[in-house]
Amino acid sequence: MLKKTLSTAALSITLLFTLGVGNVFADSALDQEIDKVLGTRYSYGGTTTSGFDCSGFTMYVYAKLGLKLPHQSGSQFDMGTSVSRKDLRAGDLVFFNTSGQGISHVGIYVGDDK
Repeated sequence: MLKKTLSTAALSITLLFTLGVGNVFADSALDQEIDKVLGTRYSYGGTTTSGFDCSGFTMYVYAKLGLKLPHQSGSQFDMGTSVSRKDLRAGDLVFFNTSGQGISHVGIYVGDDK
């Protein structure tokens, strides 16, 4: 029950942002870069294929697509422009407040509500 409550709470405070890159991310290029590193172990502070944390992962994938991001989810959040959930496009960053203390997690929207 606690896991479900936390998941619901995290979803209710999700912030959706785009970096204003339009269609720079062809779905296939984004998918290819993500597929290359899927399964990489988690490493707090990690920014390489030896191990990623969430913002290290987004920073790495965006760099492979030619865009530079800082390494903290809050700093990545500061670079973005808010978009509504219905306007999400592949490549948009999705931010979460999982700690109750502000932005604490980031992911990449890949389409199809994922």
